[in-house]
Amino acid sequence: MSLWALRIEKDKKPVLQSFYRSANYTSYKTDTKYLPIDDSIAGRAFRKEKEEFVYDLENDPDWNGFSGKQTYSAILAIPIKNFGVLTVDFSNKPSEHEIKVIEVYCYNMALLNATAYQSYKYCDRINNNEEED
Repeated sequence: MSLWALRIEKDKKPVLQSFYRSANYTSYKTDTKYLPIDDSIAGRAFRKEKEEFVYDLENDPDWNGFSGKQTYSAILAIPIKNFGVLTVDFSNKPSEHEIKVIEVYCYNMALLNATAYQSYKYCDRINNNEEED
């Protein structure tokens, strides 16, 4: 499992930056901690704002491969609104129950992220003595 956060820098293309990786995550082919939004499965989920489940990685046009021994053959990429993407790697096809648990987890992460952002905006308005919208 990996969590990828949107990173935007001036004069550069936006990317997804590694925010969290599980212990058994293998290195990305270029040994970078970034995924391109226009050329990766996670980026496709982020762009389309919808879940991407790839059962056959080797035949997916956005699959860039990994170095080392790859122990999985499928990836589920779920966008998290206003944050990035959660990817879950599978060595075998997951059950519907497993997918639903992951979807609920991502939905809750999105809610927490939205709540944190609203709290930040509220505190910023108070600190700057601004009126509410």
